[in-house]
Amino acid sequence: MDNHSILIPHKYVYELFVNNFGMAEHKYQQLLHIDRGQLDFAELAELAKLIERPALSRCVSFVCRRDNCVEVSFGGNGVALTRTLLFADEKEVVSLIIMADGLLFNYYDDVMAAYRKMIEPYFIDVSSYRAALDYKLVDLETLLFMLHGIDCVKRLEYLNRLNYRYDENYQMTATSFSDSFSDSVKSFDTRWLLPSFLVYNSAVLDQGIDFSERKMQNILLDDIIELVAQDDQIHYRFSEQIVAFGHDLIDNLMTYLNVKYHSFSLDEGELSAQFVCLSESTNHIFTVLRNGRVEYRYGDRQVAGHGVIELLAYLN
Repeated sequence: MDNHSILIPHKYVYELFVNNFGMAEHKYQQLLHIDRGQLDFAELAELAKLIERPALSRCVSFVCRRDNCVEVSFGGNGVALTRTLLFADEKEVVSLIIMADGLLFNYYDDVMAAYRKMIEPYFIDVSSYRAALDYKLVDLETLLFMLHGIDCVKRLEYLNRLNYRYDENYQMTATSFSDSFSDSVKSFDTRWLLPSFLVYNSAVLDQGIDFSERKMQNILLDDIIELVAQDDQIHYRFSEQIVAFGHDLIDNLMTYLNVKYHSFSLDEGELSAQFVCLSESTNHIFTVLRNGRVEYRYGDRQVAGHGVIELLAYLN
C-alpha cells in the first residue's frame, strides 16, 4: 500500500465496518466502540462514494480480516489521550488513529516503519535515572499496590513542600493506604500513576483481584514497603527505591504510553502489554506478561523499544 491517509467521520464508522464489511460486533465493540451513527439518505450516499475508493475498501477489508492487532495509547498527566490500532501481515500494515473528528487510516511499508513513526519518538533517548528497583518481577496485585505506593509518595512529597517542617519518613497508616487505594482505582484520574495504568489496562480489574488491607499486608514486598508498628497502628514505610521513583515522577514526568496486544482467536503471544511512564530522566517500563506476572525496568530508547517490537512481531 502507498503511504497516505484517509479520514472517515465517526458517524460512518459502524456502518462502514459492521454493515458493509462484516466486522463482528464483539470485535467492533472491543476495538473501536464508536457509537453507531444515524445516517440519513444523503449520508448513506456519501458513504457509498467513499467505499468506491479502492484504497479505503482495501484498508477496511484488511482490518476486518485480521484476527489480531496492537493498540497504542498515549497521554495522561495533562496530555490528551489518543488511541491508535495497528494491523499488519507480511505484506501490508494499516493503522487506525481514533481522533476527535473521525477515524484516520494510515499505511506503512512494514511494521518497523510504523514503529519508528508512531512509537519510537516518544521514548527518552538517553536515560540518566539511577535507582535500585530494576528488573523486578511481581504479580499484578503487587504491581497495583506498588503503583499506588509511588502515588502515595508523590502525595506525601507535595505535603512536605507545603508544610513548614520537612518529614523525611515517607509513611502512612495501613488503613489510609487501603482507603486511598480504593479511591484511586475508582478515579481514573490520569494525573496519577495507578489510575493511568488502569485507564489503559481496565481488564485487569476483571481478574478478581483482592484489594483488602489484609491482602495488601500479605503480599507487599520488603523492598517496596516496610510494615511499622506505631501508636497501636500498622504503618507502611515506603522504601528508598519507591521514594526515588515518586520524586522522579513529581519532577520529570511528561506522560504515559501503553502498547497492548489484542487477539480475537487463539492467543499464543507471551507478552500482553507494555506500560511506560515517560519521564525526562528515563523510560519507566512495566511489561505485563500473559502468565499474570509483571516485569519492571527502566532505560533508554533501545531498552523501552525491545518489548514493543516483540509485541509488534506477533502481528505477522
